[in-house]
Amino acid sequence: MRIFLVPITIFLFIVLGSFIYPGSNSQKKILTGKKLYESNCRSCHKLFDAFVGEPLYGTLERIPNKQWLYNYISNSARMVYTDPYAACLSKKYNGTQMTMFRLTNAQIDAIYLYAYSEAKKRKDVWHNKKYFEPCK
Repeated sequence: MRIFLVPITIFLFIVLGSFIYPGSNSQKKILTGKKLYESNCRSCHKLFDAFVGEPLYGTLERIPNKQWLYNYISNSARMVYTDPYAACLSKKYNGTQMTMFRLTNAQIDAIYLYAYSEAKKRKDVWHNKKYFEPCK
């Protein structure tokens, strides 16, 4: 009887563990997001403070929708002339426009997953409404 319990226990641990502890895949995405942030975003964006551009944390609450974000990252220069919110950001940051990036939507999602995972670590930041104020 014990011989059968060990393989069954191991099997259940592996199968059910992936549902109970889904962190491994999320952790990979967070690490990917961190690398992408450091290589593409950090020179102009800080996670929690305005710099050359908006802080990354709170972006998803400030923008009109996620598709808007994908479009803006891929071609902010065009959007400044066609979208009022993009124009507001450009004006707020003295006409600065983002570099055009060739990032996939999944890569952009990973960057924001990283930013929001870092925000969760800071009680002064997480759910602080000042980060969610849209451009006016």
